[in-house]
Amino acid sequence: RFAKIDYSQTAEIILDHFMEWLSKETLEDSDALLLYYCFLARRDRGYRTLTDSEERDEQLLILAVKEAVVHNLFENLDMQLSEFLRYWLTIASRTDRCLNYTVKNGFILSSVLLLEARKLLEGAFELLEYELEKRWMKDAMLSSKYIYEAIRLANIYHEEARQGNWLFKILNRMLSLPESELQEEPGGT
Repeated sequence: RFAKIDYSQTAEIILDHFMEWLSKETLEDSDALLLYYCFLARRDRGYRTLTDSEERDEQLLILAVKEAVVHNLFENLDMQLSEFLRYWLTIASRTDRCLNYTVKNGFILSSVLLLEARKLLEGAFELLEYELEKRWMKDAMLSSKYIYEAIRLANIYHEEARQGNWLFKILNRMLSLPESELQEEPGGT
């Protein structure tokens, strides 16, 4: 009940006095959003685990992610979710469960992050390429984020990028833009 008043403060109280609650075998659905705030509080305290049990942490993280999505906690859900998962990447990428959830729900940046963590680099690039194809010339902001991610991956994984012609594919797509789209915006540097 306290959580409905202030999730952050309730999470702090749980971490300070009721850690055993997190180890309970079953949590009620109404508790799942509170888990998200417990993860945030642990992060703010500098911890990399919630319960010190990898399997339990993964179960709780997936519940927390699902609840953050259900409650639409963020304005830009995929961006914020990927930042949240980046901190908890060791837990989130332990198995494919979190990855399957992000792919199924269309969280591209989060999925790419988890694919990279699981060393499924070709899958990460293919997902970005597929999404670029769908959004090209329709959503410039998302397209630029996906291009940035593809270039970031290519910059880190040189050999895989060379073998898959990742940079060539991105450059080819960019060159397919009409000349009016390639011009520098006024006031740009």
